[in-house]
Amino acid sequence: MYPCTKCGLPLDGPVCPRCGQAHSSPGRPVNQQPGQTQSPMTPWDESAPGPAMMAPAPVGGGPPPTPPTPPGAAPAPRGPVIIIAVAAISLLVLVGLIVVGWSYFFSGEGPTTTMAPSPTAEATLAPPPSPTSDSVPTAMQSAPPTAEPLSPSTPEPVTAPTSETEITVDVQDAARAELELRRTDSLPFIALDGRWVAVLSTKKSGTTDPQQTAKNGSHVFYEDDILALHEELALDFSGSARVLLVRTSDFGKQPKSGDVFWRTIADAGFTSKEDVTAWCGQYYSGTPKEIENSCLAREMLPPTTS
Repeated sequence: MYPCTKCGLPLDGPVCPRCGQAHSSPGRPVNQQPGQTQSPMTPWDESAPGPAMMAPAPVGGGPPPTPPTPPGAAPAPRGPVIIIAVAAISLLVLVGLIVVGWSYFFSGEGPTTTMAPSPTAEATLAPPPSPTSDSVPTAMQSAPPTAEPLSPSTPEPVTAPTSETEITVDVQDAARAELELRRTDSLPFIALDGRWVAVLSTKKSGTTDPQQTAKNGSHVFYEDDILALHEELALDFSGSARVLLVRTSDFGKQPKSGDVFWRTIADAGFTSKEDVTAWCGQYYSGTPKEIENSCLAREMLPPTTS
């Protein structure tokens, strides 16, 4: 036996079973030429790879092949290669930007730089620039303006009358309307057939009656006072007669002045003037003249001026 000239393994044949080195004669490899110095034999290394992990040396004296990577061994790190590649690309981009900016600046087309004024204690924000046709898309240019939502309308407050004249007019208008309604209800019961009735009140707005007192405490009667007096009389005689409200123009002799008065009459089925006078005497006291001022007999005839 003779040692392998490459790994020192004792050989019993022409090829080393450990490193694959071929030998033509003991102590000299096949590709060693005469006159070359043989490598000294190294002692046995238990940590050296065995025959299964070493590729056989090529015949002919070429360089030995690269031994295969053992199973489970980590591949060679590629971090430095990636870092170098990224740095090279970044450098190329930076150089390109510098070249473009340099040419853009010296071509005269670059934007004009304006120095902004130094900020003050009360800085005012400038309004944003209005969009132009070059910067606003066509769809936005042609879009109609958006209408702002309408706030709910607030009803105007009702202003109460402030003067006594306004209050009086409102009250009198309401009283006049109520008097018209009472007359409308009474007309179906008016029969111009010569019957007799008792006239309990004959007044118009502004009438002064010293023997009667208006609801305002005076002796001057207005529409609201006439309405109040009619309601009072209708209540007082509701059990003995039908109390109606008419105008002087609805029956009998008309006043020479041509004025129209409101009349409250009582129809108790009287057949004569004497029946009316006797009935009035039951409810009113005083002289016949004083009684006639509050209760007067009248015959139901068509209106006449004579």
